[in-house]
Amino acid sequence: MSGYEPQVIEPVTITFAADGGAVETKILTSNVVNTPGDNATVVLHGMVYENPGTAGTIVEIKVYRGSWTRSYQIGSTIAQLVTAGSQYSIPFDAVDTPGDVADLTYDVTVAVANATANGTVEYASVAGFVS
Repeated sequence: MSGYEPQVIEPVTITFAADGGAVETKILTSNVVNTPGDNATVVLHGMVYENPGTAGTIVEIKVYRGSWTRSYQIGSTIAQLVTAGSQYSIPFDAVDTPGDVADLTYDVTVAVANATANGTVEYASVAGFVS
C-alpha cells in the first residue's frame, strides 16, 4: 500500500454502443484521477456486457492510461472466447502506478476478433480507487 488516504473514482457507464467489430474501439473513458503523490496506486474495476454480433469469436478488452491512441496499455488484454449471437458479461481489472499526476483518465477499448460487422456493447462501466 502507498500510505495515502484512498480516493474513490466515481463510476462511468454507457449503454448500447457499437463496438467497432474487429477494429479496436474506445467505448468509455474513466472519470478524472488526481493522484496524491509519487507512490500512488490506481485500481480500476469494470464490466462490459457484450453481444459480439454474428461472426465474432473473441472479445478483447484493454485499458489504457490517457488517450488510447497515444498512450500505453495498463495490465493484460482480457480475451473472452464467445459464440456469435450470444451475450457475455466480461469483468476486467487494471492496476497502475502513474506517479504524481493530475487530470489523468483511462480509456477502455473493445475489439471482436473475426467480426464481419459491429456488435453491441449493451452496457459497460469503469470505477475504482486511488491509494
